[in-house]
Amino acid sequence: MALLERTKVFAEIKKYARTIEDGPFTNARAVRSLINKVESFNPVLLANQSWQQSLIQQDDRIGFFNKDQVVESMIYLGKFDILRTNLSDCIVDFVQSRSVIYESGCLIRSDSQTSTKTLESLSQFISHLHSQSITFSRDQTDKLENYIIDSILRPSIPLESEEDDEAFVDVKKLFELSLKISPDFKKIPEMVQNLSSALSEKSSARLLARYRRILSTGDLMSTIAPSSQKRYLSHKSPSQSSTKLSLTSQLKVQNPDSPISSFCAQGWLIMLKNPNMASRIIQLYKVFVFNRFSGQLAENLEFVNILSNDIDWFAGCLARLHLVKEIGCFYTDN
Repeated sequence: MALLERTKVFAEIKKYARTIEDGPFTNARAVRSLINKVESFNPVLLANQSWQQSLIQQDDRIGFFNKDQVVESMIYLGKFDILRTNLSDCIVDFVQSRSVIYESGCLIRSDSQTSTKTLESLSQFISHLHSQSITFSRDQTDKLENYIIDSILRPSIPLESEEDDEAFVDVKKLFELSLKISPDFKKIPEMVQNLSSALSEKSSARLLARYRRILSTGDLMSTIAPSSQKRYLSHKSPSQSSTKLSLTSQLKVQNPDSPISSFCAQGWLIMLKNPNMASRIIQLYKVFVFNRFSGQLAENLEFVNILSNDIDWFAGCLARLHLVKEIGCFYTDN
């Protein structure tokens, strides 16, 4: 008889045996004989042996395969929770001791794995455990989550002084991988929300600081004809699949052959990748240009022409980004 079937039969017989045992004939010889025979049918020893055969636990690897439906049998026998806790304890301790890689239903120690590979391996292993009817308890899920946060995620977050955008992309990937490991994580989803906001703010701050340096040190009369470089005529942004240049040309806003300042050109490149920063870019442009070149704008027609071309180009940029409502920020009361 298969282990699970034997366990079900035993559980059913024992339920009726208890009913008899709790009755008025508890001490009757026949009743005691029945109870002893029921206990002799107890599959616990067989289930324990099957559990040990299902568990792979060596110095360099750990794994579990649900042989003979031993998990379901242990649930019937009321012993699964303690076995699951012991197993998940071993798994978490194993993971904490060194980086790991997933292979054929097992986690294997590996000193050369990256954080990304470790998280991918954990995700694959947890998925395997689920297929074998093993899930972590709340306490063990929290313990695993704390390990991932303290040992992998927090150390990967770049310092505020770092300027490399790729570093932030890598961090986002690590957090995305972490979320795949368990839907029961509580802290990591909150960290993802906070991190996305923080990284967005840091990225915006870096771009704005970079643009301020350009505006404070550059020359308004250092010009570029947009038609000379394709990147200034780009018609794609992260928020739109295709917006052709002819759209703004038909509105008679932009003239690709009219020279624009490097201030305007660099501002547009930032806006193209970060449409949500468009109004701040234009506000910075307005403040710096009108403050730095107020004298030249009052006396030199060439400066006025470039400013006019910049305004036309920015207006077309906003049209391309579907931010026409921000057009008022081009104008001043002066």
